[in-house]
Amino acid sequence: MRITIEEKRFGDKLIFSSVVFDIRKGMRTALLGPSGRGKTTLLRIAAGLDDDFIGRVDDRPEMPGILFQEDRLSERVSVLSNLMAVTDDRQKALEALGRVGLEGEGGHYIPELSGGMRRRVAIARLLLLPSDSVFLDEPFQGLDGESKKIAASALLEYSQGKTMLFITHDEEDVSLLGAESVIRL
Repeated sequence: MRITIEEKRFGDKLIFSSVVFDIRKGMRTALLGPSGRGKTTLLRIAAGLDDDFIGRVDDRPEMPGILFQEDRLSERVSVLSNLMAVTDDRQKALEALGRVGLEGEGGHYIPELSGGMRRRVAIARLLLLPSDSVFLDEPFQGLDGESKKIAASALLEYSQGKTMLFITHDEEDVSLLGAESVIRL
């Protein structure tokens, strides 16, 4: 995928000007850099969620799986119901919970969970989506060391053979997800 941005602005603020980013098909690419550099904007452009820029995206994936920076879970239903929103297969939903270390947690409601548990529910939901590519915005936000390793293992299995683009501030995340390419912003 080639992302060519002649200009991207938010109001009067110029975010990108005359840049080209190459994301190689089937590879894992990390966007690394401090806050405010445009990492999430670039991910949203690559995933087709932001077309408000001058430029183009060549070979954009048709069916991206996206993990947003916010967990975007429904707080009014159970953990399992959040997963069942994207699959008809209860057994697969329960297996996805197990893959992120949350077996037995399906009956809890989202407000009962810690931030790290919520993040793992969001990851479990992603694991249930059919996709040809994976876009992750700060995938390990709120996770401790062991939870990160469990989540990374599940994400690597899910993304096998797919193009992965992920955002992080942390060099450790680059290693955990086996980035083959790093774009520093």
